[in-house]
Amino acid sequence: MANRDEALKRKMALFRDLRQRMPDRAPFEPDGIQRAFAVDIESFPMGRLENVDSIHLNWVNERFFEYVPDGAHPLRFSRSTGEQITPGRMFTDGGSIPREFWWKQGLSPWEYGPAYLIHDWEFDLHHCHESASTFEEVRDTMMEALQTLMTMPVVTYRPVVFELIYEGINSRYARSAWNQDPGCTLPEPAVKADL
Repeated sequence: MANRDEALKRKMALFRDLRQRMPDRAPFEPDGIQRAFAVDIESFPMGRLENVDSIHLNWVNERFFEYVPDGAHPLRFSRSTGEQITPGRMFTDGGSIPREFWWKQGLSPWEYGPAYLIHDWEFDLHHCHESASTFEEVRDTMMEALQTLMTMPVVTYRPVVFELIYEGINSRYARSAWNQDPGCTLPEPAVKADL
């Protein structure tokens, strides 16, 4: 783990690098997409999201928030396999969706916030060398969390948006970000005075 300022600096550098690698226009158009493949939302099992109503984010800058878990009721995702993921303190931009798509319903960076937090946590654990999960396992955990969230009565069930998000987190740009080694992007655990 890095100190708070260093972790944020690394996270911002990783994000800047990802944005620089992406073309001026994203590789697909949300309304007229021509898919090389289609992923079926039903092919991902349901898990269980807990404490989505106790998510606490602190604004850091125009791009990032700091997720501070509720000590008594932290966000938790239980996968269909029984694996439990409980994100710790981290910096997040929600879904790293290109701004040109934010107008499209379902593609804002926060519409599926809990699923994005689960994904960011696992991505950061990888960059901190704290996880043996593969890119594909982390991708599939995100999609399972998204499938679970879409079946809850809190967000709209949108299979086409599900496919677009899958394409984004399975893209060469996402894999490129995964393969980088920016150093640990997680801040040291918060002490009581930080909360």
